[in-house]
Formats: sequence, C-alpha cells, structure tokens
Amino acid sequence: MRIVAISDTHGMHGRMLHPIPDGDVLIHCGDMTGHGTLPQLSAVARWLGEQPHKYKIAVPGNHDAAAETDTGVIEMFFRECNVLFLIDKAVTLDGVKFWGAPWTPNFCNWHFMPRRNSPEMQAKWDLIPDDTQVLITHGPPHGILDEYIEPGYIEDAGQDHVGCELLRTRIRALHNLKVHLFGHIHEGYGRVRVSREAGDPLVEYVNAAICNRNYKPWNRPQAVDL
Repeated sequence: MRIVAISDTHGMHGRMLHPIPDGDVLIHCGDMTGHGTLPQLSAVARWLGEQPHKYKIAVPGNHDAAAETDTGVIEMFFRECNVLFLIDKAVTLDGVKFWGAPWTPNFCNWHFMPRRNSPEMQAKWDLIPDDTQVLITHGPPHGILDEYIEPGYIEDAGQDHVGCELLRTRIRALHNLKVHLFGHIHEGYGRVRVSREAGDPLVEYVNAAICNRNYKPWNRPQAVDL
C-alpha cells in the first residue's frame, strides 16, 4: 500500500509547487484552510474527492474552524465527496487500520486545542486503539519533527520542541504502529524513523506540511510505502 500525505495547505491546495504522487491512499493531516469557513472546507472536500487515489482521508486542524463548530455539516460535505473524515475515528482499508484525530496543545485560541498535558488531552489520546497501524494526527508528538523557531510563543510550551508530550507517551503503547502522519509545525517538515522504545521496530514519522514557515506551498507531498 502506498500512502501519500499532505498537510497545512491553508487553502492553497490548487497552487502546490509539486504534484501529488500516485498512491492507494491520499491523506490530508489538517489545516486544509486559512480560516475554516464552510465554503472553504467544502471546496477542499471537492478537491480531495477529485483526486485519483482509491481512498481519501481528511483530519481537520486548528485552522479548520467549521469542522469543530459545524461538525455534522462538514462530515456530510466530505462524505458526499467520497472522503473519509476522521475525528477520533478508525477505518480499516485493505486490512490496514488507520486512526485520525485533530487535537493539538492550545495556543492563540484556535480549534481542537485542549490545554497542554490536561486530562482532556489525555482522554483524546486514550481513544486511540492499541492495534492502530497508521496514526494520523494534526500535530506531532513531542520531540519529533516539532521544533518551532520562536520558542516561548506557544502557550505553556516554553521550549523549542512544541509537540504533544501525552501523544508521545501514548505512542509508546501502540505496538503495531508502523507510520505516524501529521503536520501543524511547518518548520518540522520532513520524515524520520524512530523506535517507540529501545529495541522496538522503527516507526516512520512524517511531517507532511506543504506550506513552509512563510506560508508558501512549496514542500513536496510525502509518499510512504507500507
């Protein structure tokens, strides 16, 4: 199975510098829009639905406001476009189990943002099934492709690495995990293979942010062969 991941297109999905590779599953890891209005999100749903991949999955991000305030309407838009829209949901495709969730630690009063290290955030990650093979979140786990160039700007972080500590802890218990896809921190774009614990098989971590630090859609989509 070839998985193609994009994230953080911020309404510029039609102006990406690089083409989207062929694959079996196309995944958008959130921040599909700039402000998350209903028309903006419906446009992304139509665009994703037009892509040639067999399966399409979308997880919202902190910019995708209407996905939180009008969830049912947005789910309908994506369903009508044949796009799987995941907020704390699992889907199994050709024998591979995916889980999608939009949550990131809070800053600037955006969306899907519980407080860092809060019981509410812990409860979100506790929902991830133990047998998840491909994890899709909007934001990174702490310490992996999450370095932010303005330390202290993100509330309660006060550090260069601003990913979620509770997510990193939860991942350590996901013994079947093969790939973790996310975006959110544009500067973290890239990929790395890291073991969950010493001696464990390597997990492929992919930050698929298309927009760079200056919100230019110049990064390449990421393809992962599972």
